[in-house]
Amino acid sequence: MLGDNPANAPTSTDSAANVIEAMRLHYTHACITTEIGDFKHSLHHFERAKSCHDQLTAQRHPGLTQMELRNYVGGIANSLNGLGRNNEAEGFYLESLKLGTPDDIDSPYEVNICRCRWAAGRFKEAGDRLCELIELREKTYGKNDTRNYIMGHMLYCLGNVRISQNRENEAYALHQRSLDCWLKTYGPEHHKTGDALHKRGWHEARLGNLDKARKYLERALGVYKSGSEQKFRCGEIARSNFKLAMVFKQLGGGKKSKDYLDDAEELRKELQKDDYTPTANEEVYDGLVSLWAR
Repeated sequence: MLGDNPANAPTSTDSAANVIEAMRLHYTHACITTEIGDFKHSLHHFERAKSCHDQLTAQRHPGLTQMELRNYVGGIANSLNGLGRNNEAEGFYLESLKLGTPDDIDSPYEVNICRCRWAAGRFKEAGDRLCELIELREKTYGKNDTRNYIMGHMLYCLGNVRISQNRENEAYALHQRSLDCWLKTYGPEHHKTGDALHKRGWHEARLGNLDKARKYLERALGVYKSGSEQKFRCGEIARSNFKLAMVFKQLGGGKKSKDYLDDAEELRKELQKDDYTPTANEEVYDGLVSLWAR
């Protein structure tokens, strides 16, 4: 796979130019592997990029920027978060935020540290901070902010917090706003848009709007299966297949329900290997995707 075996990190005898080239190469691979959800390899490459930066700093090389270091440290945090190592991730997020400006409403790390707090059950802390960030963005860019994808992340994460707080109606509205943002910023075929479509389908199923749920879940599945995405979205595909199986079961579509469930189970067997057990529920299928996609 791309990014598995780039040039080894340079030794202290290498020229500064080679160290810089290796740093940038590792960073490029780190970004690619993060995007496809390969957090094990993204962690490796972000750590190597930071190691190169540390080496250049020790050599007092001119031209290094704090922004670069922030991105390497924040990237390590993202990778740890994706691997479910949330306590470690939070420490790196705090370090990366110290390297930036306070209340940076364009920083993904401001949002992602809240995801760690949500995963740790610190719902009020996560929710309060996300509300502050959303309010700051709305004051700067307006309520229907589509300047970039960050607003969608804030809304999506806050929606998940609200579900954990049993405030599902608020979550519904937040997740819909997130979907609206990502349709315009990421586009209709991006995997994050797929996540928001799946979440909208989940909400509609919860409310008993089964036809709407089916439509949104089918759209999510279409995104995950589109183009090159399919290879990297097996967990998401399995999850949406399972949810569609449950929806069709309620709709009385026995054959369709079985077909979707069979597809979901086949993918789950491939992903879980020796950990596979025949009985599964929605929580098990959520466990097939990273925290970022839930």
